[in-house]
Amino acid sequence: MSQSKKEGTSHEFDAESHLRSDWAARQHALGNVPQAVLLRNLPPRLNLLIDTWHRSLLRWSLAPLERTRSTWIADLGCGYGRVVNEVKAMGFENIIGLDYEAGFCRQYQLDHGHAVQGSIAQPPFAAGSLSGAYAITAFMYVGLERAIDGIGMLDASLSPGARILILEAGAEFNGLSRYIFRQKRTQSLAVNGFSRSELGKTLLPDGWRKIASGSNAGMTMLLPLLMTFHRWPRVFNALAKAAMHLDRPRVGFRDRGVRSFGLHRWVLCEKPFNSAPAR
Repeated sequence: MSQSKKEGTSHEFDAESHLRSDWAARQHALGNVPQAVLLRNLPPRLNLLIDTWHRSLLRWSLAPLERTRSTWIADLGCGYGRVVNEVKAMGFENIIGLDYEAGFCRQYQLDHGHAVQGSIAQPPFAAGSLSGAYAITAFMYVGLERAIDGIGMLDASLSPGARILILEAGAEFNGLSRYIFRQKRTQSLAVNGFSRSELGKTLLPDGWRKIASGSNAGMTMLLPLLMTFHRWPRVFNALAKAAMHLDRPRVGFRDRGVRSFGLHRWVLCEKPFNSAPAR
């Protein structure tokens, strides 16, 4: 291995080590609640709305998959298991979490079953062992290049016909929020996220079929009002209902997909039965 390659690898592991310690500190400070793994600067009511949207998208994405004893779903960057009960409620029995924070993995194992401590950039699953997977604000923490590597390794673990949902923070929104709120520039867990082209194309292996994509553009547009009225339940709930309707997942020409400007954006893919090898 060349000296430059060694230095690059060492830098990656140092960065991931710092990130792991930062997540451990956050988990210790906030516990196992949505606020610990979502946006700590938002009011809890608004984080619960984001959580509700994530769950509705997850149900819609995994609904077509068969529920059999051989069906395994990977919860990538699982945290303490914020959304896994949604997947279990759909009838999936075999779900395995992956996270590099030991405290989250322990809690996941206590509450939900199988969890593996490791990096999302090197998912440790056997070839063809997964019928589905989801990563919700997870790959962005390892950066673009390592995310591409991790998704390439994941491709080998997905069986033909498997579905994967990838949902990440929008780099454009994060850039704007850092410009407005300068304190975010120094927060270690306030990472860039992915741009439209990165999530829509660069991250995806050759051969994956893109089923649908979207964002929470409606929620993002209503964010100032949601922030203003989070202490007034009736007004907040009316705004939340509008946001959920605007951001509902759907397939069709009216869906602007990852091109939409939003706090979060997502893409749902399927590994076809005759897919090409991953890049």
